[in-house]
Amino acid sequence: MERVWGSVFPLVYTIVFALTMKQYSLQFTPLISWVFVGGVVLSSSAGIYLDGRMPLRSVFIFGLFTLIWLLIGIRHSPPGNWYVLGGISGYFLLAILMQRTSKPL
Repeated sequence: MERVWGSVFPLVYTIVFALTMKQYSLQFTPLISWVFVGGVVLSSSAGIYLDGRMPLRSVFIFGLFTLIWLLIGIRHSPPGNWYVLGGISGYFLLAILMQRTSKPL
């Protein structure tokens, strides 16, 4: 029962996000979708780091990618779901790249 943060952080983030969406009646636009996806990935990586299964460098890389992609979305206001798909694909490629270049813990 010692490695639970990787599951607890995303669950807490999802509950807070859902309550915020309900409270402020926000539409689920591609930008809001990215805030949700990016937050889940970032909270998962932070939890996995606290569990001792991921280096801190990976958490910083995921966080930096999330912020850069969010700033691109705010600046250019993407029209469809391609924005979210591109972000998820970016996470996938980052994860593969980091797995191949990192040293075992």
